[in-house]
Amino acid sequence: MDNYSITSFPNQEADGSLIKVKGELSIHYIAHIKKSIDAEIKNKKNIELVIYDASIIDLTMLQYLHSLKKSEKELGKNIKVTFQLDDDLSDLLKHAGFNYIENTTE
Repeated sequence: MDNYSITSFPNQEADGSLIKVKGELSIHYIAHIKKSIDAEIKNKKNIELVIYDASIIDLTMLQYLHSLKKSEKELGKNIKVTFQLDDDLSDLLKHAGFNYIENTTE
């Protein structure tokens, strides 16, 4: 049984997709998570990834998100990442220096 969930909502008009990811975002599931997200964004230009309700988010997931953001121009894509996490996890990411992955309006 998978302890994570990926839901996508295609947006034909914007040639994009909203992808919501939640649950245990860890090394145990990263290959499946990556495969699912890569398949969803393959033919899309504008992608919004929302990471929410994460019980675990480990370095492998953060590295994957980082690599997506770093390669978006090479891939010809616009990738927006948003975290909707509890305060403790948000603070941990901020203090560990990973908040740069998220697109902010600041």
